[in-house]
This record gives sequence, C-alpha cells and structure tokens, in this order.
Amino acid sequence: MKAVQLEIALSGRNKKISRTLLLPKKYTYVQLHEIIQLLFGLDHCESYFFEKNNKLIEDTDKTLIRLSLKDSIMYHYDIVDHLVFHVKPIAFLECEVPKCVEYHGKNLYEASSQEIVNKYQSSFEMEYVNQCLSMFETSHHDFLNQVQEIVKELISIRFFQDYTHNQIVKIIHHNREVYMGCDASEDVIINFHINGNKLVEYTSVRPAAIVQSIIKYHDCIELTLMKKNEQEEFDFTVGNFGCFLSYASVVHDESIPSFFKMIYLDALRQYVKAIAHCAKENIKFQYGKMIEINDQDEVREMDGKLNIYHFELLSSHFIQQLKDQFDKNDQTIQADVLSLLDDDGQVKTLAIVGNKDSGFDTEVLSNVSLKTMSYILVNMIIERWERVGKDSCIEMRDGSLWNVLEKIMKEFDVSCELVDRLDEIDDAFLPKKEEIDPLSLDPKEMILRLLEELGVDIKDLDHIEIKKSDLKDLIQNDEKKYS
Repeated sequence: MKAVQLEIALSGRNKKISRTLLLPKKYTYVQLHEIIQLLFGLDHCESYFFEKNNKLIEDTDKTLIRLSLKDSIMYHYDIVDHLVFHVKPIAFLECEVPKCVEYHGKNLYEASSQEIVNKYQSSFEMEYVNQCLSMFETSHHDFLNQVQEIVKELISIRFFQDYTHNQIVKIIHHNREVYMGCDASEDVIINFHINGNKLVEYTSVRPAAIVQSIIKYHDCIELTLMKKNEQEEFDFTVGNFGCFLSYASVVHDESIPSFFKMIYLDALRQYVKAIAHCAKENIKFQYGKMIEINDQDEVREMDGKLNIYHFELLSSHFIQQLKDQFDKNDQTIQADVLSLLDDDGQVKTLAIVGNKDSGFDTEVLSNVSLKTMSYILVNMIIERWERVGKDSCIEMRDGSLWNVLEKIMKEFDVSCELVDRLDEIDDAFLPKKEEIDPLSLDPKEMILRLLEELGVDIKDLDHIEIKKSDLKDLIQNDEKKYS
C-alpha cells in the first residue's frame, strides 16, 4: 500500500526530539494524532488541532491525509504547555501498517510546564511502539476475545470482588504507567488509565472520593461486568457475568484508540496477577494504600500519597503582579466542573464559577484533563475578580480540583474550602426532578404506579391473578417503604 514518510519533530525546544514514521494513505488526522501521542509518550488527554499550509484542518476524524512534498503540517497539543510539532513529508514508499523507522531523543513528560527535565523522561522503545502500531489492523472482535480470556482468569479468583473493590493498581510496563481503579459495588467496573498519575492525584482529601479522584478527568477504557439477569445487551459474556467494554470520556464516547489496545491488554494481564496476589495475601482496600506491580511481576503495597510532579498554572511573579490589582468583596462563590446533556441530547462539559447573587460564568470544555480544567477555572476566577472584586472564599466539592486551586488561592489570600455540597450550582444547572403530587393522581393511576414499582407487569393485568399475600411478600422483600 502507498505510504508517506513523515518526519515529526518537536518545535521550540533546545534538544532534538523527533520520530520518522511510515504512514499508509488510508489514515485520518485523528489517527495521526493518536500515533503522535504514542510516538512521544504523551497521554491522549488534552485538546489538539492540525494546520495544513497555515489552514485549520476540519473534521479530523473523517479527513484522509493527502500530502505532497511541498506541504507543511503543524500539530498543536495542550493549551497549557502548548506543544507544537512540525510534520514534514519527506518521501513516498510502500507500507501496510504504520511503522516508526527512526527516532531521536527520549519520550516527553506530560504535565510538566517547564523545560523538559531529563529525569522525567522515559526511553523510547521502537520495537514495542511498532507492536502497538500494528494493533491498528486488529479487529475489535479479536480484541474483545483477548479481553474475554483475561477476564475469565479474573473472575476465577475466589471472591475477586472483595479484592477489586475500590482497589487501585499501578502497573509499570514498557516505560508506561497504567492505573486501574475498580468501583465494585453491585457492578464490577474496572477503569484503565495510561499515565494517570501525572493528571490526577491518587489520594483525594476524603476517603469517599478515592475512586472519583482516579477516574473523573481522564479518558480511559471502562470494562464493566454485571450479573446476568434478563439483560444481555453486552458485547461478550464471561461466566455468569454480562460484560461490555467502552472508551469513556467526560466530553464524549468514541472508539478505543487502536494503539492503546495492546497497552491495555498487557495491563489487564498484570492487573489479574495483582488481584490474585491480593486474594492470596488477603489484602483488601484501605484508604491511602495502593498496589503496584512492576515489569518483573513483583507486587508490593504502597503507603500514603502518590507523589506527582507539581505543574504551575501561574508563576509566582505573575501572582505577585495581580495580588494588589483587585478590590476586595465579602462574597463566597462556588466552582465546579459538570457534564450535562444539552437540548440535543449531547454531553457538554462546563466549567462553572460564581454564585446566585452575582451570577455564574461558564465555559465549555473541549478536553478532560485535570491540568487544563484547573487552568481554565483559575482564569475564569481572575476574570470575575476584574469585574466584581476579589472574593473572600471559594467553595469546591471535588478533591482533585480543590487540591490544585487551594495552593494558588492561598497566594491570593483567598480561602478555598472543600465542602460536600454545592447547592447553588446544582440548583442553577442540574435538571429538576419531576415532583408528582400523589393527591393529583386518581386512585387507579396510583395503584398502577405502586404495582409497577413492586415489579408487577401492569400491561398484563387482565391475564394474571394478584393475591394479597403475594403483595405482602413483595413489600417486605423490597427496600422501599410503602404506606
């Protein structure tokens, strides 16, 4: 198949970091974005755009890459650190699958808004990267079959849910860190993350937020197992579970990035080994602990908080310049990020700052990383202060966002409090639940609603017999209380 040879080089840095790629002509700009993420060790979590000959590329998921040797492409990634790559076509060859043929420099380190420091960077492994690139040609069906075989091993572990529940496992594999968090209540939901430690803090301030702190702001794969009842609307089944696999994003759902599949398969195999170790040693979740498994299959418990390299959203010099510019007010405002359905049924993610008295400022987010969300919230707060003066207190309920903003607000002498509820934001933005006055229902409608809640098939009432004793049993066995 005809292919273009591309030299992809990071611009504006004091050291040469580049990769040379063979790319078949059937690929789109979205796929090129995914490949660049893999080639430079990035995390596929920030916004990006392409320019071809200084013109923005629209519909990147549909536009095929068609180039001449005179063309020039610029790839922009991450609005905070703003990494810019020059993509230059240098030859036309033959190639069936994407392949890296040459490289200079180590991988990049995402979420470090400073000149790249050597100790943060991992070595580039061309052989493994090319194995991941070969997964572009793997069908989704084959991928699911491989996942199914691994999950069979997981559910064969006696009482496996006891050891997956709220357990976070850090997997070190081929210079990548993959985090797997599991929220196992009635369903078993395993969340996969690549390099999630650099974007989201492992330990949240409150134990109740531990799972959300690892899964909320990063694109990930969700593997969900549910006890099979009458529903079997899943891609595949494992034992007595129904199972489905999806790529989850705060902004939207999309297909699983092809090159991630191999990383996730390897990580899932390691995860099963870690859970088997937990079952053998009777290691269950405790707040502030995490399990780590390395390339040598060594499993160990990690205590305390995971260290994350700090990224600066505002320089200390800039903060000092701003401190004395604003008038003070005594207002308490609320700040949060919510994902909501719009009128067309599409999910949109809003950053929200303000209160009911002075109103709320909102900004639609087109990415899902904690770093960028924090950056946008800080800028929204400063823009608000320019209009109404510096607030005295900011209330937040998300531990991860609070942990970033609290450090910055302290520099401005503004209190930043972690609270359980944000009633003003919820009242303004969350849809109100329909409240039904029971007295407005006619007796027949009320009885039908109660029967339906108890699981009676009200569509077939003419052909079934309902006994008083049966209803008593249904009520006693139900958790709800009925008058």
